[in-house]
Amino acid sequence: MTETEHTPQGPLDPQVLAKVSGLKFRVKKIVEGFIAGLHRSPYHGFSVEFAQHRQYNPGDDIRYIDWKVFGRSDRFFIKEYEEETNMTATVLVDCSESMDYSSGSLSKYDYGACIAGTLAYLLLNQQDSVGITLFDNSVRTEVAPSTNPGILKNIIDVLEQTQPQGETKIKGVFLKLLSTLKRNGVVVLISDFFVDPEALDTALKHFSSRGHTVFLFHVLDKAELEFPFDNLTLFRGLEHEGDLMLDPNTVKKAYVREMKAFLRDLRKTAIQKGVHYYLMDTSKPLGIALSSILSTHGGRRKV
Repeated sequence: MTETEHTPQGPLDPQVLAKVSGLKFRVKKIVEGFIAGLHRSPYHGFSVEFAQHRQYNPGDDIRYIDWKVFGRSDRFFIKEYEEETNMTATVLVDCSESMDYSSGSLSKYDYGACIAGTLAYLLLNQQDSVGITLFDNSVRTEVAPSTNPGILKNIIDVLEQTQPQGETKIKGVFLKLLSTLKRNGVVVLISDFFVDPEALDTALKHFSSRGHTVFLFHVLDKAELEFPFDNLTLFRGLEHEGDLMLDPNTVKKAYVREMKAFLRDLRKTAIQKGVHYYLMDTSKPLGIALSSILSTHGGRRKV
């Protein structure tokens, strides 16, 4: 599945979402826009591939009749598809203080919460099991994976009620999670990844060795990526780093160089560990995050 194209002010655009009050309604708007972009229902056809034809039998769903074949043969045949088997997805959301940063419509945490809530909605409607864990330097809140549609309210409530704070220390958090996650699941990690690189490398190695399909959604603000500052600016440190007053022009080249190296190294780590990596600019629509995970499942079964 490829990323769906959207108009600049489409329903997946952060500027539009920022005007919507409440994560529940933001998720609803995102889902509606995403499905409209796909031009098909989320309940029929996500991540499916054509397998073969078989002759129509009374009681078969007429939606799957191949009318082109009927036109050539004057006989009814059903299209059989290979559909993804149900999976268990655990969504890990960084709620440390650095995720509270925003230079635009949505903070990094708000953007990540939109991704997490919408993925939960779509996956539950595919009868997949979904759970969520919010963390900073420890596990803040957990909702155990379930296929019950009612769990969506719990997930939305947890995401909406959580306020980013504290430092990010992932080593202990991920080791604890590894002991509880079932093998061969899907792990979605939403973070700005301002973390210890060695700890992240070790965590990804453990996730992959246990057969998990891992997605890294690297959420960064446009200002963090481009450093568009010109005048004397007070930079407030997040996660107890202190404040700094400086002329941005004296450090811009070095900052941009370091940011590029940071992104390059993280992408390289992901590739080496067989992990799906996506850089998410909070000023851009959310389509890539949704389409990427919904097109990646485990086994398949005919329907």
